[in-house]
Amino acid sequence: MRSQITSAGSSSAVPSRKAVIVALRVWGDRLAPAAAFVGLVVIWEGACRLFAIPSFLLPSPSAIVRAGLEVSATQWLGHISATLRVALMGYAAAIAISIPLAVALVNSRF
Repeated sequence: MRSQITSAGSSSAVPSRKAVIVALRVWGDRLAPAAAFVGLVVIWEGACRLFAIPSFLLPSPSAIVRAGLEVSATQWLGHISATLRVALMGYAAAIAISIPLAVALVNSRF
C-alpha cells in the first residue's frame, strides 16, 4: 500500500481550475449590474453626441451632472422636501382609500 503523505512543498497553493471558474462567476455576477449601468450611460452619452440630439428632448448624462452641480444645496432641499411631501400625501390617500375599500370587499356578500 502506498502512503498518502504529502510534503509541504507539494500542497497546491495554486487554486484549481474549477475554483477559478467559480470565483470568476461570482465576481461576474457581482459586477454585471454595475458594468451594464456604465455601459448604458456610455451608450447614452455617445448617442447624444453622435446624433446631436437636442438637450430638451434627451439631455446627455454629462449635461445632467453639470446642471445638477449648478443648483445650490438650499434649492435641492426645497425640491426634495416638496417631492417628499407629495409622495407622502399620495401614500396617505392610497391608505385612506384602500383600507375602507378592503374592509368593504371582505364584508360584502357579493
